[in-house]
Amino acid sequence: LAQNPGEWFLDIGANFGVYALSAAAAGFYTMAVEPLHYNTELLAASAAHAGIGHRMMAFKTAVAAHRSDEAMCVISHERTGAGNKGNGQLAPLRDCSQAADSARSSSSRSAAIELVPVNTIDNLIASEPALLRACFAAVKVDVEGFELPAMLGAGSVFGGRCPPCLVVIEYV
Repeated sequence: LAQNPGEWFLDIGANFGVYALSAAAAGFYTMAVEPLHYNTELLAASAAHAGIGHRMMAFKTAVAAHRSDEAMCVISHERTGAGNKGNGQLAPLRDCSQAADSARSSSSRSAAIELVPVNTIDNLIASEPALLRACFAAVKVDVEGFELPAMLGAGSVFGGRCPPCLVVIEYV
């Protein structure tokens, strides 16, 4: 992508930041969205170490078509057995205790389960003045089976005044 001044890169499901960090290093302002605490910590540390933290805005949240007052949980990949290529699987709260019980009975280690808020990309953008006029040149979406709900909650990005030129979606 040719970078135009002020363009942004949106990474939905940033994991530990391969795409987000690359875009920020290339000069794009970057909005990274990732629900796992461990991954957001790695992303922030890497951005600071590379001196590109000023070009990156990270949000620790799950994304969906609609904001929810009910949190979701992230169950570590090693606990899900679901073939998930990331290091965690998002699940509704009702599934968390069952997954934790199952994981505890099959391993001596305790299950790694983390509660995360659920928001929309549109709400995240509306919450930050710097993002209100942002034009996203490119979007990467990789949220382990939640791609469609994540994109439905990003109408201002995909249907706004300057839709992205490039959208990369990983979907299995």
